[in-house]
Amino acid sequence: LVETDFGAVPCGALPPTAVRVTLRQEQEGTHGLMVASMTLAPQLVTSVKYEPLADGIEAGLYLCSAAVLTALSAHSANRSYFTLAHAMQEIASSGRLGALRTAGRAWFACETFDQAKTFA
Repeated sequence: LVETDFGAVPCGALPPTAVRVTLRQEQEGTHGLMVASMTLAPQLVTSVKYEPLADGIEAGLYLCSAAVLTALSAHSANRSYFTLAHAMQEIASSGRLGALRTAGRAWFACETFDQAKTFA
């Protein structure tokens, strides 16, 4: 799930751990995904990063195949530190990562322990 309405997100308040995504421009003939009687059309993600310039903010909801576990396993064999974003970038680089926009639906992120205390 990706938030693309930067007006709804206080981007200056986002911690450096907030993951940003870049989306491929809309494609004709994109197949939809049926969720709760709604057809949703995902966009392909071209990059997953921590840099400030992006099309949206990753909103923390994933529907994953075994490919993410394969990518995480490969990262664990080669790195002492890695994140889910690293695995998602690998999948995005192969053209296999899609994103759905929040489209005005409410969501919130909890990136740090201090933020978690505000929700408690």
